[in-house]
Amino acid sequence: MRTGVALLIACSGCSSLFGLDSPARRDSAVVADDAMEDAAPDMPIDAPSNCFDDDFEAAAIGSEWNVFSMPTAITQSSGTLNVMPAGTVGIAGMRGLRMLDASQTISVQTNIVEVTSQAQTGCQSYVGLEFPTMTVTNQIVVAATSNLLVLQASINGTITQTTAAFDPNQHKFWRLAYDQNANLAAYAASQDGMSWTGLGTLAASVGTTARVSIGAGAYNSMCTAPGKARFESVNAKGTGCVPP
Repeated sequence: MRTGVALLIACSGCSSLFGLDSPARRDSAVVADDAMEDAAPDMPIDAPSNCFDDDFEAAAIGSEWNVFSMPTAITQSSGTLNVMPAGTVGIAGMRGLRMLDASQTISVQTNIVEVTSQAQTGCQSYVGLEFPTMTVTNQIVVAATSNLLVLQASINGTITQTTAAFDPNQHKFWRLAYDQNANLAAYAASQDGMSWTGLGTLAASVGTTARVSIGAGAYNSMCTAPGKARFESVNAKGTGCVPP
């Protein structure tokens, strides 16, 4: 299932709105075919070496993060990262300061325990990987928005995406993976963090170093009640990663 959904993805030091609202853009942007989607469960999405991990148990957001937008909307306590942006357009988000080796395979996983506004158009909660370069920050994210769980890539300003129906009871764990050698991104979801269901893949060639990003909010004025998102953990693993 695919549809034209706009997501707000963080760029280096700013936020930019990307959309797939016109039929022409939508048709040219979506590049994953049905065969690639069928292959999603076989995608190697759990690399062996841990290189970034936060269970949000500390009393405050750790020094490994840069809160780049709406800092007052993000708090941390008792093992939960709480993202509660105000009812205005904007994304409350933060990115990891540690640059990770993505030259082979890398995956990022989160346990999201509450999403209160994923059904409303214009609202989203997301976790992703940023691939900064000298001129642009490429991105791959998994986001809940408009009752969909979306895998979206932004590469040199070009947007591609694939979608699946979002079930907040079944999709409590999200994982995205990037295989540099195969030029492929994939995403999966799980109820318990043990048994995973592959949801789709995209062709992508984004870079060899990455950092984790996470957040929630409103990417346009159609989201009148951004609600909140609560994350219990986030971690990244990669075949070339050096443990922290």
